[in-house]
Amino acid sequence: WSAFRIYSAHAREKPKTVAFLTCTTKGCLADLLAQYMEGSPELHAGRNLGLGLFSGVYTGLVQNWIYNTVYACLFGPTTTVWKACQKSLCDAAIHIPIFYLPIGYFASNAFCGKDPFVGLRKYKEEALSANLTSASLWVPAHIFTFSVCPTHLRIPWTALVSFSWLVIMSTMAHSPPVQVHSPP
Repeated sequence: WSAFRIYSAHAREKPKTVAFLTCTTKGCLADLLAQYMEGSPELHAGRNLGLGLFSGVYTGLVQNWIYNTVYACLFGPTTTVWKACQKSLCDAAIHIPIFYLPIGYFASNAFCGKDPFVGLRKYKEEALSANLTSASLWVPAHIFTFSVCPTHLRIPWTALVSFSWLVIMSTMAHSPPVQVHSPP
């Protein structure tokens, strides 16, 4: 537990630095696992760096601001389950589909040397599936985030949950399109 106490103290003292470093590391590790699961014969370093940087900047720094400043302004700083549900549903209905996922698909393609707008088109095709998958994970996780988790540990907590989500997102963003066959 002493390692956790040290981490928690650093997160309280330097929340942005800890959020950035934690989420960058998480993003790189999640993409490494996703590439391995996809059977990639070699490491796509640009893709890995891209997801790592996206993770550090967006899920570390931007979401720290959204979760701890914007949502506190919109819904108040209270941590009741009712307020946590409001914040979680706002995240699932507005933040994730309008900002997080489109930026994620765009950035992931850009860092892979692909046309980033192809990533946005792929997101448009997969938006319903991606958002339902996201909501099934994040709505319950964020009820915990906003009701139980101390403010300075919200980003590290979401980084832990996000590790599995990033493997899913990375795999979805880089999987070949599904071929739909018409019946004869």
